Amino acid sequence: MKACTHNGKKNSCGDAIRTIRMKQNITQEALATRLQLYGMELTQKVISRIELQERTVSDFELWAMAKALEVEITDLMKDLPVVEPPETLKASGKKKRKRNESKK
Repeated sequence: MKACTHNGKKNSCGDAIRTIRMKQNITQEALATRLQLYGMELTQKVISRIELQERTVSDFELWAMAKALEVEITDLMKDLPVVEPPETLKASGKKKRKRNESKK
């Protein structure tokens, strides 16, 4: 399975994780130890790759990262890119049907 990327980056939370971790004077190794308390076996090297945006992050890992850093999960997602839909979708003018909406 090919990992998703945006502008060559595999996650959007790496910068925030590094910034918050450094503000709290926590080493990558100490963060790895904290993550173990939440069932995440991430090494210092893996945390480095996440911070450099060279590795994807699962939703479970993101949750554990927020807990380990004692921040809200949204604090780790502030740098989400705004992605415009392709012109073909804009031009079609089709609206998505809501899940509860039945076909008529």
